[in-house]
Amino acid sequence: MSPTKDLTPSQLSDSHEVDSLNQLFQDQLLVSQVSQSVWGVLLSLSPDDYKTMLMERTKTGHAPAENFGYLIGRHKACDVRINNHHISNRHCLIYRVEDGQSDSSGDDGHYRVYLEDTSTNGTYVNKVRVDKNTTVELHDGDEIQFARYQPEKGMAPFNDRFYVFQNLDIHRREPCLFKQSYYLADRLGKGAFAEVRVAINRVTGKKYAAKIIKRFEHADKRKKLDENFQVETSILSRVRYPSIVMVHGVFRELDYLYLVLDLAPDGELFDEIVKREFLAEDDARRVLLQLLLAIRHLNRLGIVHRDIKLENILLADRHNLRIKLADFGLAKIVGETMFMKTVCGTPMYVAPEVLTVRQLGMYDNLVDMWSLGVVLYICLCGFPPFSEETVQQ
Repeated sequence: MSPTKDLTPSQLSDSHEVDSLNQLFQDQLLVSQVSQSVWGVLLSLSPDDYKTMLMERTKTGHAPAENFGYLIGRHKACDVRINNHHISNRHCLIYRVEDGQSDSSGDDGHYRVYLEDTSTNGTYVNKVRVDKNTTVELHDGDEIQFARYQPEKGMAPFNDRFYVFQNLDIHRREPCLFKQSYYLADRLGKGAFAEVRVAINRVTGKKYAAKIIKRFEHADKRKKLDENFQVETSILSRVRYPSIVMVHGVFRELDYLYLVLDLAPDGELFDEIVKREFLAEDDARRVLLQLLLAIRHLNRLGIVHRDIKLENILLADRHNLRIKLADFGLAKIVGETMFMKTVCGTPMYVAPEVLTVRQLGMYDNLVDMWSLGVVLYICLCGFPPFSEETVQQ
C-alpha cells in the first residue's frame, strides 16, 4: 500500500476505513454468532494446556445425567480429556436441566447447570472443594479446578488454572458487545486514560490484550479521547506485520472504548533489560533487526510512531526475543512530503527536532530512527545515553 495523506477524525468514516474495521472481526467468533443451541462454555484459563469446550446437550425426559452431561477426566471416553495423573479417570460431570421456573433475577433463566464430583482427589469451584458424589449448581463466572498444585506435597509442577464456566444464556442478553464476547482476566497495565487487561474470547478461548478507555471518567477530554481512538484505530487497521501488534476488534460503547490486540505474554522489553542489566550484542542485534523492519513497514504505509521506547516494545517470546511494537496512541499518518509540528513523545527518547519544533517549525519521520538509537543504546549499556538534566537542557 502506498503512503496515504494525513486523515482528520471526520474523514475516518469513509468506505476504506469502514471496510478495514469490518475485516478486523473475521478472525473472531462473537457470542452473537454462536448457535442458540450452545448454552455454555468451559472457557480455558490456560489454552496452551487445556482446550475450551462448547456445551449444548440438555437433559430431556428421564434420561440419566451421564447420557447428556459432559464428562471430564483422564479416560479416553471423556468429553474433556485432561492428561494429568492428579485427575481421576472420570473426575466430574457437568450437565444442564430445565427446572420449570423462570428466575426473576435473570441469573440463569429457567435452566440450571450442575457439577457432580465423582473424583478421588476432589473438584474445586471458586477454590471451595466439592465433596465426592455431591452435586453443586454452577453459575456464570465460576472457576473450576480439577486439581491444585501443592509443591509442599512434592508435586511436579503443573498449571492448576483450568476453566471458568460461561453461561451464554446470560451473555446473549448483555447489551455491550465487547462484554458479551470477552472475559476480562488479569490487568497488564494502567495509564491516565486507559488500562490494558487480558481478554479471553468467550467462545474460542483465545487470549488477547484489551485496551480499555474509560470515557465516562474524563468528560472534559472525551472529544479528544474519541479523536485519538479513531486515529489509532485507523492506523492499526492498516498494519499487518509480525513485529507490530495487530488489532482484532474495535468496540465503541457509551462509556468505554475497546481495542482488542495481540497479547504479548512475556511483558515489556524494559523489564527484561532490568532483569538482565543489559543485552548481549547478538540479542540486541535480534531486537534491532525486528524494530528496523517494523519501522520500514510503517514508513511504507506513511505512518510515524512518535513514541518508540522500551515500554512500548513487548515480548511475544522472551526466550527468542521476539518483539512486538505497541501503543500507537501518538502515531500519525503522513504523506511522503508532509511534516509534523506537534511536540509529543517521551523526553528520554524524543528527537531534538521534536523538542525544538516551535523554533524550527517542523520535523519528519526520521524522529523514529532517533528513538530507535536510544533504545539500542539502553539495550547494550543498560542505561540511557542522556540524563534527565541533559534532556531538560
